[in-house]
Amino acid sequence: MLELVRRHQRRQRHAVQRFGVGGRCRGEERDHRRRGRGHQRPGFTLYSFAPDTATTSKCSGPCAQIWPPLTGPVAAAQGVTGKLGTITRSDGSKQATYDGHPLYTYIADNAPGQANGNNLNLNGGIWHEVTVAS
Repeated sequence: MLELVRRHQRRQRHAVQRFGVGGRCRGEERDHRRRGRGHQRPGFTLYSFAPDTATTSKCSGPCAQIWPPLTGPVAAAQGVTGKLGTITRSDGSKQATYDGHPLYTYIADNAPGQANGNNLNLNGGIWHEVTVAS
């Protein structure tokens, strides 16, 4: 499991919000090691955590290693409705939100389009794939 976390951390340094096909909310990874511009990999599923509030993430420490927070601020693709924003996490970092729900990725999603974390009851609550209206 630790190697899976490390591999995911290398692959998913920072993310910006992007909304993809099928009404799903997707992340777009940005690796800033490449001349500061970032390498983007669209299509990764984003999740919300049921115990979170509109202002507080309840996932930190080991939880955040498995469910990395989507860093903010974020922007939506054209035609996507809903309110985008950020919260400040307990470590001071900014986390992206969609309609008041802090957003996360999941380390077991290894390719765009996967939603292996949907409806899992882990780390003290249910994880849901975030869907959007467009």
